[in-house]
Amino acid sequence: MYAGEIVETGKVNEVFARPRHPYTRALLATLPGLVLSEAEGLERGGKMTVIPGIVPRTQDLPKGCRFHPRCPLAVVACRRNPVPLTPVGEGRQARCIRAGERDLLQ
Repeated sequence: MYAGEIVETGKVNEVFARPRHPYTRALLATLPGLVLSEAEGLERGGKMTVIPGIVPRTQDLPKGCRFHPRCPLAVVACRRNPVPLTPVGEGRQARCIRAGERDLLQ
């Protein structure tokens, strides 16, 4: 969840191994001593990272995707309209207009 909205759903091991939302990926990267590998999922090693920016206040939620002000992958369309949860695989959903781009989150 981010700013009161579900950003990604699925089986835990699949979400951890191949996150399809930039916030999920960024959140996993903050785990100390773990690194996210597209091929292997979470592995030991690597440095803890920080997600730049701040979570918006509930009275000041941005238009469009709530994560777009902090997202390194945001495009103009992310700022326009609310983004629905969309299927990204069997039993998986993500609230990102770019989640279907296979090599995007590597």
